[in-house]
Amino acid sequence: TAKRDVMKDKLEELQNALLHVHWGDLEIKNVWQFKYLGSTFQADGDQLSDIRRRVAMAITRAGQLRNIWAAPNLPLKLKLQLYKSACCSILTYGSEAWLLNDKANKIINGANAGMLSHITGRSYHQEASPTTTTFNLMKWIRARRLKWVDHILRADDGPLIKRALHHIFDHPQTGDILMDTSAGSWQQLQKQASDRDAWRKKVKRVTGGVVHKELAAASK
Repeated sequence: TAKRDVMKDKLEELQNALLHVHWGDLEIKNVWQFKYLGSTFQADGDQLSDIRRRVAMAITRAGQLRNIWAAPNLPLKLKLQLYKSACCSILTYGSEAWLLNDKANKIINGANAGMLSHITGRSYHQEASPTTTTFNLMKWIRARRLKWVDHILRADDGPLIKRALHHIFDHPQTGDILMDTSAGSWQQLQKQASDRDAWRKKVKRVTGGVVHKELAAASK
């Protein structure tokens, strides 16, 4: 953390030394990072600062609820529901724009495993493994993103959000929001979304079904 802070200070100095934009007579300050609508943006486009910030916020909230995690009279299913609504909702805010690459997956999965181990009493390694975890947060994120893609695709062609999704389709990146879709053309993808029943089955097959089974097994 100390090394990252020193590097951030140096980058902010370099950023401030660049040419400045003027709005009339007002000089706009150059910044390395800024927060907009709850998400952190960085001048070099690196998403890890936003992900780490969200992880820190979720861990803080989980620590505030430690008396609930330790309550012996509360069933595990209820604790997991509270964990999803109180902690995962904070951690995954803005995850629609994240690239779920190896680095991002490692940070998110590690944070989820650490918080889950305090709730379930199982080891960190058990909760970190996709085959033994009590709640697979990565698949939960992918399920939510896939549902949102369906909603956007069925909208009119005018909104900016749909044009942005079209741009993502034309310029794919590893782990983007369309990572769980498969279509040869934009028109074909829209046609797939028009069949809502088939798309729901896709969500369940790719992500949701596994998550629901894990919750049922944990409750039992």
